Amino acid sequence: MSVGHRLRLRGELCMGFGSVLSLAAFLLLIFVHVGTTNTSSTPRKIAMATMNVSAYGAALAVGFAPDPILGLYATNASLPLAERQGIRDMYQWGLYSYCAYLTVNGTGPVSSGNGTCSNTTAGTQFLPYDQLTADMPSNYSMFTGSIITGTSFRVDGGLGTHTKDAYYCLIVGTVLLFVSLLLGLFKRTFALVFSSILASVAAALVCAGAGLWTVAISQARQINTLQLAGSLTPLGISVDSGLGLTLTWAAFGCMTAALIPYWISSCTYRG
Repeated sequence: MSVGHRLRLRGELCMGFGSVLSLAAFLLLIFVHVGTTNTSSTPRKIAMATMNVSAYGAALAVGFAPDPILGLYATNASLPLAERQGIRDMYQWGLYSYCAYLTVNGTGPVSSGNGTCSNTTAGTQFLPYDQLTADMPSNYSMFTGSIITGTSFRVDGGLGTHTKDAYYCLIVGTVLLFVSLLLGLFKRTFALVFSSILASVAAALVCAGAGLWTVAISQARQINTLQLAGSLTPLGISVDSGLGLTLTWAAFGCMTAALIPYWISSCTYRG
């Protein structure tokens, strides 16, 4: 076998391996994009961020004692969001909408029957404080505003900006990755080089998107340790990352691993 044939075979094998990794990353990103778009089985399991407020009522009961806490939580899971109809136990954010669910004693499972979602909007912002208080009756939102101070959880501008910018990074990165996959089908040196360049840019954008979401969630987590003033009672609000963020980082890992065979093939393939 001539040197040219060996280089061509090596290039094809490398490109094939890189394409498999890129395809895996693309499929992961598709799941990220459909996550939390509605309350059906698959989307509701894939969220970028989650917030559990099931214990918030008990914390307020300490502050309001001896007055009871009435009307804080919604009694019907299908009630619309952001209309002061009562908060839900669990909130989940995706790239296009956020959903909220009533649960049993603050635990799962969540299902399509006990949740509702906001309108679908590209680049939905992660605004946990605003979106939570928008569900509260006015008296509770005023009290909440007086006790949640001095945390990034309430400074929604930064969280919203981070996550909106992250959306554009992720959508552009996903599109570039798809184009890179298509170019990899053409067995021409210029196509492989261009495919490798697009894959590199796509990986950088996905990394930026995942990083921005990670920063936003980390800032919002300040609420997890907040206590009622004058007591050791936890506030009962807990923010955490969701499966969607894990899948995003996994997609970036696959894309990064794919760059090695991509660039090897673009440098060695002769066709």
